[in-house]
Parts: sequence; C-alpha cells; structure tokens
Amino acid sequence: MGSTPPFSKPFNVAIVGGGITGLILAVSLLQHDIPFTVYESAAQFGEIGAGVGFGPNAVKTMDLISPKVKAAYNHCRTDKGVGKDSDSVWFHARVGDKRKVTAEGGSGDDTFAYKGEKGFRIGDHLSVVRYSGLSQIGPVGGVHRAHYLDQLVKLLPPSVARFGKRLVNITEAVDASGDAVLHFADGTTAQHTAVLACDGVKSPSRRLLLGPDYDPVFSGKCAYRGLVPMEQAREIIGDEKAMSSQIYFGYHGHLLTFPIEQGRTMNGMSSLAYIHYSTLPVMRKYPVYLLTNEIQW
Repeated sequence: MGSTPPFSKPFNVAIVGGGITGLILAVSLLQHDIPFTVYESAAQFGEIGAGVGFGPNAVKTMDLISPKVKAAYNHCRTDKGVGKDSDSVWFHARVGDKRKVTAEGGSGDDTFAYKGEKGFRIGDHLSVVRYSGLSQIGPVGGVHRAHYLDQLVKLLPPSVARFGKRLVNITEAVDASGDAVLHFADGTTAQHTAVLACDGVKSPSRRLLLGPDYDPVFSGKCAYRGLVPMEQAREIIGDEKAMSSQIYFGYHGHLLTFPIEQGRTMNGMSSLAYIHYSTLPVMRKYPVYLLTNEIQW
C-alpha cells in the first residue's frame, strides 16, 4: 500500500465492500483527492472465486479510471491462447454435449450431425468469436481474482481501510448535516457525506437503501467452478484447448475454460440451467453431460 493521502476536499465518502469494484473506486477517488474510507466485513482484503475474464470494454474503462488500474490488470493478465491472432479470440465454440449421439443424422457410433453435416464428436470446433478494436486497447485476458485484488491493494494507503465492519444499518445524522451514519455489527458507527455500495450480489446496502423488493432473483442457472493445473489440462485435452478460451455448448448448460495465473492454471466454469415447472413445487435439474470423455470435473 502507498503513503497517507493528502485529502483536501470538504466532504468524505464511505465505500462499503473491499472487493475488486470497491478498490478500483478507491483508486479513482484517491487520484482526485476525495476523502474516503473502505469498510470491509472480512478481517482482510480477499476475493472469493477463481478466474475472471475482462473484455475490451472493461480494459478500456480501467485505463480511463486510472492507468494504474490497467497496469495492475496487465501484471496479472494471462494471454488468451496460442497460435496466430489468438489475442483477438474471445472464445472458441465447441461441441459439449453427447446426447445427440446416435440420434437422427448420426452415424450410430460416437458421432452426430450438426447443421446437416455428419461426423461431429465431443470437443469438435464449431466457430470462433473474436474481439474487435484491440489495436487501441492492447491484449485482454483472464486473471485470478485474488491476484488482481492483491495488485489493487498495493495502490492504496493502509489508513483508508477498516476491517471487520459488517454493515447492519444506515441512518441520517442528527446534526442536520444531511450526512449518512453507517452502523456496524460490532456496535461502532461512522459518519460520511455519501455512501457508495460495492458489497456484491448479496449486498446488505441495497436492501437497506431500496428494500427487499430489489433483492437479487435466482436466474435459473447454477455455476460450478474448478481449477486444473495447466500441465494436467494440456496432457488431457491438448495445448490448443487448454491454453485458449473455450466454450463447450450443451443443452441447458455450457462449460467455459480459459488460462489464468500466467498460463499455470486452466480455469473452468460449468453453468447448469434449472427449469421451473409451475405444477411442481421443486426445481427440476436437466442433466448435462459436458466433456465426459475428456476432463471429469
């Protein structure tokens, strides 16, 4: 972290949440000499999860916020693949579901037809989706969430953070200043001119400000994440698939993979859809068989 900032503005801001979004906001306020304090419920800064990918729009926004934010990203960024023009590839689309094997148009073995063409197998390439305009932005790619957060922490002075502060209420100050008073689970309070909520999808700040009607709603999908050592992934599915961004399409689900940690790890995320039937009091999960003949997740 850096030195104590020389704040000069006649107001101060509370940032609730010390994740990637909260710290990027903090870096921005710091460079504009706006006084702020970051309130984090955990005992230290840290991220839950594994890999996260950023597209050109997000990387351009980082640079607009602060070149330091983009530099922190580039420090952790992993190139998106191998081969010619790999930097421009968003994802390679591949076959990811075996349930049409032996279906109409199939060959009766382990292949099936796609758009009238026979002979497709699990993992076969269907198409490629590319980014545009990278010449003005530079390379993009995935990062490990925790590693990126560590780089952002280095851009901030220790004095701006308060840990172990779980927000339970926000009230208006009684001194007629119009300030907001934050109330924390440990019994302490803090008064600020404004409160900026960066506390995630389960944000207590959103419920306090807007009420329960604005709570997040289940989208119908569940995601399961996994990390595979790159050496093992390359041995199983080959360099091209392991070291490039892939999306394997199935019925009611898909699997994403892309390299992180400077190519040392392959990040995987399987998304499965749950279909709700109004006549049944349960959520029925459709089985999705993704890459069952390649990597067992």
